[in-house]
Amino acid sequence: MTLDFIQIIYEEYQREKCYPFATIHKNETCTVFFENSVIADLVPKSSADLIGICSWRLSQKRGDMFRLADKTLSREKILAHDFDVAILTPRGHIDIRTKLMHWHPRRETEMALEHFGKFTPFPETVRRSIYENHFIARGEIYKRYIDESLLPAIRHINSSPKVYMVNAKYINRKLGDERKAADKLLASWGRTDYPLAPFILERLFSIWISDQNIKVIDL
Repeated sequence: MTLDFIQIIYEEYQREKCYPFATIHKNETCTVFFENSVIADLVPKSSADLIGICSWRLSQKRGDMFRLADKTLSREKILAHDFDVAILTPRGHIDIRTKLMHWHPRRETEMALEHFGKFTPFPETVRRSIYENHFIARGEIYKRYIDESLLPAIRHINSSPKVYMVNAKYINRKLGDERKAADKLLASWGRTDYPLAPFILERLFSIWISDQNIKVIDL
């Protein structure tokens, strides 16, 4: 069983926050779709049995930085389990619509989700919730998701920028070095805040797997 486990960084200081077994991908051409663009580019090129593409903050999100070494995520731990999809930051809340409304402006988000329904239904809840693309999937499943859902969704969003590129009101949640990096990135886009689009897309895999007969585990 082979594994491609990639973590995305934007600044050099983020490299030391990644897992030692990860392949580091420095995203020099970050798009408004965040890691979704990297996923759409790199996953089809991989021939590995298992593929995961996650942010540099994964260890922090899992709390592995505070655990004993044998309790943290490792290549051995991943390969010791049998799964189609492994969720790396399991969450109890499956109300993906409510959580989106909580983090981002309600009126603009409601309008965007109503419009997104023209592409695919955006349910109140899902069977298993995955946020921030923190998962590992079998290569054939990941590639099918990109072809069937992610790329068509990106094309749909690009067709209606006024709906999906509204401010997500997320920039003020960034502090310190992350705020500096965010301001630098936004300036390159000619924006003052992140767009809503990537925060919708990060929930898309949860929606897609709800209709799939696959084995999903928490890792």
